[in-house]
Amino acid sequence: MRRAHALTRRPVSSVNPRSLPMARSAIAAFPWTRSAAAGSDGSHRELGVKLRDSPTIWLAPICGTLFRANPFQTTTWVLAVLAMLGEATTPAIEIPRCSQSHRPDKSRWRFTGGVGYGGDYANHGTEMSQNKREWRDWPVERREREYSPSRCVDALAPLMSAYAARSRDAEQRFPCQKDLRWGETGDETFDFFPAARPDAPLLLFIHGGYWQELSKNESLFPAPACVTNGIAYAALNYTLAPKARLESIVKQCRRAVAYFHREARALGFDARRLYVAGSSAGAHLAAMLLVRGWQGHVGLGNYAVAGAVLLSGIYDIEPLIGTYIDEALHLTVEEAELLSPMRLPPGTRVPVVVAWGEHETCEFKRQSRAYASRIATAGFRVCAFEAAGANHFDLVFGLADQTSPLGRATLALIRTEETTTPGGPRGASRQT
Repeated sequence: MRRAHALTRRPVSSVNPRSLPMARSAIAAFPWTRSAAAGSDGSHRELGVKLRDSPTIWLAPICGTLFRANPFQTTTWVLAVLAMLGEATTPAIEIPRCSQSHRPDKSRWRFTGGVGYGGDYANHGTEMSQNKREWRDWPVERREREYSPSRCVDALAPLMSAYAARSRDAEQRFPCQKDLRWGETGDETFDFFPAARPDAPLLLFIHGGYWQELSKNESLFPAPACVTNGIAYAALNYTLAPKARLESIVKQCRRAVAYFHREARALGFDARRLYVAGSSAGAHLAAMLLVRGWQGHVGLGNYAVAGAVLLSGIYDIEPLIGTYIDEALHLTVEEAELLSPMRLPPGTRVPVVVAWGEHETCEFKRQSRAYASRIATAGFRVCAFEAAGANHFDLVFGLADQTSPLGRATLALIRTEETTTPGGPRGASRQT
C-alpha cells in the first residue's frame, strides 16, 4: 500500500476571485457540516478513493459528479471551495498495488483519482523525491517488475489483437488517407482521418510500445470517435529502437509536429488547434513536446501544441537503465537527464489531461501523479485522474469516446480551447 502524500495549504488570495461566489453558493447548497461528513475514523471511500484527515470529505462525491460534466471547470470550483475553507488543495490518496486476483471490469468506469489539479495547484514535490530515492535502492528485478505493465493483465495478446482489429474497422468505416509521409525516411509516415470541416482541430496520436514496438497501423481505433465529434485524427509513425536512439525518436516527433503546422491547410485542419495524445511510451514522447526550447529548432513558435492527453506515461526514464527494457535503448544517465519530461523546464502553458488505469503498477501510477503535480505547479491547467477498471493497455480505448471519463475529459479539453489562437483566446492575451 502506498503512503498517502501530505496535504498542503494555500491562501484564498491565490484563487481566482471570480470563482468565490460560485464556491459560496455551492457550500450553501450542501447543508452538511464538515465534521458530520467525515466518518468516525476521518475517512471516506466514495469513488474508490480513501481520503484521510480532512474535514472536507463531503467534497469527494460532489467532485465526481462535476468532473463527469466538465473536468476543467471542476478544478476551478474545487480549489475555490477548499481555499475558502482553509483546507488542502490535494486529497491524500491511497490506492492498493495491482493484484492479479483483482481483474479489470471494462464495463465499469468511474472517476477515482482525486479532484483534478488546477494551474495554481500547490505541492511541495515530496512524493517524487521520496520515491526517487526508493527506486534507486531496488534490485534490477524489482524495477523490471514495476515497469512491466503487462503483469497487471491476464493476457497481453488479446489486447494487441483488439488494437489491430479495431484499427482495421476504423479505416474501413471512415475515409482514411494511408501512409502519408511527414518526413524523408520510410518510417516517417502517418495515417490521416479528416474531419468534415476544414477548420477542425487535430488530435495527433503517438503510439506506445516502449519505443521499440507497435506502429501507426495498430493506432487507428480512436479515429471514429474523433471524427464523429468533429476532430481530425492522425496516427504517427516513427523509427523504433534499436534502429534509432531515443533522442532521435524525440526529435522525429518534434519534426512531425512542425510538418503538421506547415501542411495544416492542405490536410484540412486548424493548425492553431493541434493537440497531441500518447499512451505509455507515446505519452513520454507527447510530454517531450510540452517542454521548453525545442520549438525554434524546427521553425515553430512557442505555441506548437494547443494541449495534450497523456495516458499511463513514463516521465522519468532513469529507472529503466539496466533493465530488459533498456536492451534496445542503451540509455545513459546523461540521456535520462535530457530526455525525461519530469526533469526538464516546462514550456508554454496549455491544458493537459494526465490519466492512468486502476490496474497499473505502483511506479506507473506514481510517475503519472508526480508529472501531473510538476506541470500543474508550473502553471499548466491539468486534469489528472485514475480510470477505474482500466489497465495500462485498454485505457486508450476511451480516448475521445464521450461515454467514458477519459473521452469526456479529452473532448472537454479540445472544446474548451476551441477559440484559442497562437496569441491566446481571441480577444485576450494568453498566459505564458
